Amino acid sequence: MERTAIIVSGATSQIGFFLLPRLAQAGFHIHALSRMGPGPSKSMHPLVTWRQTDISAGWNGSKM
Repeated sequence: MERTAIIVSGATSQIGFFLLPRLAQAGFHIHALSRMGPGPSKSMHPLVTWRQTDISAGWNGSKM
């Protein structure tokens, strides 16, 4: 069975901290995005893949 993948932007925020374990427990594969990486106290669940990135870096203020 193929797992559904989800991207969580701001994964180290309070909302991300709340969502990650619940999504993983539900069986979703999570791509957790954070500017600072996971940090020592963040979820290391096997279904969570951490990506250190800044999605606002290329934003020039124009609407999409």
